[in-house]
Formats: sequence, C-alpha cells, structure tokens
Amino acid sequence: MNTKNIVTPGQRLGFAQDYVAGPGTYVRGNLLYASVVGMKRVSKQTAEGETLVLTVSREKQQSAIPEVCSLITGKVIRITPKEAVVSIMVVDNSPCKEDFQGIIRQQDVRATERDKVKIHESFRPGDIIRAEVEMLDLITYQQPRTNLA
Repeated sequence: MNTKNIVTPGQRLGFAQDYVAGPGTYVRGNLLYASVVGMKRVSKQTAEGETLVLTVSREKQQSAIPEVCSLITGKVIRITPKEAVVSIMVVDNSPCKEDFQGIIRQQDVRATERDKVKIHESFRPGDIIRAEVEMLDLITYQQPRTNLA
C-alpha cells in the first residue's frame, strides 16, 4: 500500500479549479480537502471532456460517519448556556454504529438576531433534532465532534 495516497480529514488535496470534488472530499475557498480517512484517488470523468475527479475512499466499510454537509438526526443530551450537545444517531439516512457527538452553538441556531438566542428556550434534553454538519473538530479524544447548524 502506498502511504503517500493515504489522507486524513482536513488534509489539503489540491486546488478546486483543477479537480471536481468527489465522495470523501469537500471544497473550502479554492482548495479541496479530505473529509474522511482513506486512499486518495484521481479518476477521469467521461462526460464532457477531461475533467479529473478527486475522491477519498475508505478501505473498509465502517458505520456512517458525519462529514461536512451531511444531514444528521440526533438526540440532545446536554444543554449549556452557549451550546447544546447532541448524540448523533443517523447520518444521511444511515444509522451510526459508533458514538458521535455534535455541538449546536448558540450563534448557529438561527440566521437573524443570533445574540438573542437562548439555547434553553430552543432545545431540551431528549429532543430529537435534524441538522446539517457545518464543520468537523478533529482535535478530540476518540471520535470527531461535529458542529451542527
């Protein structure tokens, strides 16, 4: 196995103008990044010319893992004055076999009047929520924490 092709989440893969983002990747600004641990692969897209598609695929199938822009279903497990902590149960209609936690920050609850949001008025422990993954925080102990919006 060529270790130069193994990438980790958040690792820069190239420029967005040179590649089309495939599964396991995302674009931020004008750069393409890996969103999962796996093998980096470049393939040609046959429709309309010579477009290169950059993908990152896992060697072994695992449980559903949250990625940027994934839709999740979760259960609120804890409330603090600034955030709600969510246990993620489903990612893009696939159940999670592993435990993942996400955070809904006070400023992400709504688009307007963010400073007037009170988390305890928006969520209660036990609430089932549906949210979109906004970013991943990879500096954690075992599993990535997910910021939800």
